[in-house]
Amino acid sequence: MASWSNNSIMQKIDELKEKMSDEVYLALCDRMKKLYTDPCTIPVRIWFMSVNTFYVDHDNSDEYGGQCGELYKLVPVQQIVMMSRCEMNAMKNMIDKSSTHTTAFSFNDRCNVNTDLYKAPWISHVECHQPQKVEVFRVEEI
Repeated sequence: MASWSNNSIMQKIDELKEKMSDEVYLALCDRMKKLYTDPCTIPVRIWFMSVNTFYVDHDNSDEYGGQCGELYKLVPVQQIVMMSRCEMNAMKNMIDKSSTHTTAFSFNDRCNVNTDLYKAPWISHVECHQPQKVEVFRVEEI
């Protein structure tokens, strides 16, 4: 499946400009402008870190450098979510301006509900403090 961005569509319209009337060209340009500026939701890829917890018994500790017990592993995660272009740009600005270069994102919002973020911990007493909230370190439009 081909991936089309607004820029590539606009370039194609400009290439075909000579083959269409001024009225048609202006109507298409106006539609493209509305598509870009409307607050409709768009697919956005976000990057954040997830923590996978697990238990290693003494018999399997060689695989983990001799460590055993309750261990964790930080895993970078990419997730596609729906948000407005304004929300995406606001997230980018927050990431650039914050001292940690991250910003909070909640999957409890609108169309992103029921996103499975974390693998269930293998340690029975460990629970994620805020299971639907992550610290995003990168965001981009798809």
